[in-house]
Amino acid sequence: MTTTIRAAILFAAFVLSACSTPYQEDNLLTRTLGTPGGYRVTQVVDAMRKPIEGVWRVRYEGNNWTTADTVEVYGLYRCATFALEQGFEGFEILPSSRMSFLPPDPRVQPAQFYYVPVPIIVFSVDIRLLKKPFAASPPMVFDAAALKASLEPHVMGEKCDQGNICPHEKDYLRPPPPPVPQEPTI
Repeated sequence: MTTTIRAAILFAAFVLSACSTPYQEDNLLTRTLGTPGGYRVTQVVDAMRKPIEGVWRVRYEGNNWTTADTVEVYGLYRCATFALEQGFEGFEILPSSRMSFLPPDPRVQPAQFYYVPVPIIVFSVDIRLLKKPFAASPPMVFDAAALKASLEPHVMGEKCDQGNICPHEKDYLRPPPPPVPQEPTI
């Protein structure tokens, strides 16, 4: 291998290692050749290891540079797209859900001139897929198409600090306002 090719490979590895995890599937290829982290979806099983019908665990794991807002947005976006891909109109986040911080992995050493161990943020929710009729009531019950439409500009759009989602209002996490009573007509 020529020196130029080696230098190009090292430069590419250096540049990729200093970015947050993009919206991507978490698999062996992304963990070994790309930016580690991403989403995984698995069916939830009961104590007898039998799948629970319609209940799925959606997990999104960032890397050392991924912010909590980015992990949350990518996790919710995956929930919405997964529900739609499965032919459902919505989903309910079940009470077992959480966003947690994993301690830094000592085996992961970013290619930087310095290394500050930073916890990795993980979004992990159990969701029940829903068919209409249901009443959307964020932050627990979501209309998948509406949530996907709200998040898509942030997921697919311009990024800020090291490839993270830019700060924004989180209107999609607020319940809809109550209907305004109509004045009776006489």
